[in-house]
Amino acid sequence: MTMKRAIIAAILAVSASNAWAQSTPSFSYGQVPTAGMWNGAFASKQDALNFVPLNRAGGTMLGRLTTAPSTVNGAGINLPPGTAPGLPNNGDVWTTTAGLFARINSSTVGPFTSMKLPSFTTATLPTCNTSYQDTMAVASDATAPTYRGALTGGGTVRIPVYCDGVAWSSH
Repeated sequence: MTMKRAIIAAILAVSASNAWAQSTPSFSYGQVPTAGMWNGAFASKQDALNFVPLNRAGGTMLGRLTTAPSTVNGAGINLPPGTAPGLPNNGDVWTTTAGLFARINSSTVGPFTSMKLPSFTTATLPTCNTSYQDTMAVASDATAPTYRGALTGGGTVRIPVYCDGVAWSSH
């Protein structure tokens, strides 16, 4: 009999208390709440979440954002193309039909695209001088290239080449 009493006492103790993670809107019996009172009650309903949800109209996240992984059905994040912001802030990221852009250190960077180097035969490469310094291209006819080695044409190897301001070298 004592086991039965203990079970009944536990059930009554739990049922008599407020539900866990619930708050009370402090309405009195028979009260007809206004729309504002309902809105206030729902707005204060953050006790079950333990955080304030991010408003769809904007907000600041204080933690890491992890999205769903990309699949054949879609990407985890999507930035539809629009118009570039008139006064972008550092850290802003946007897309237009021209590509992906970002504001970094008070400068707009982009569009981020894949890089395609211009291709030349060794004989038709522009003269490597200070105006071409730090330029890269592709030599389409290299012969036995070695990294940072002198460039020799007449072969069949396609290789990236770099102008250091004095001479083209294989890369």
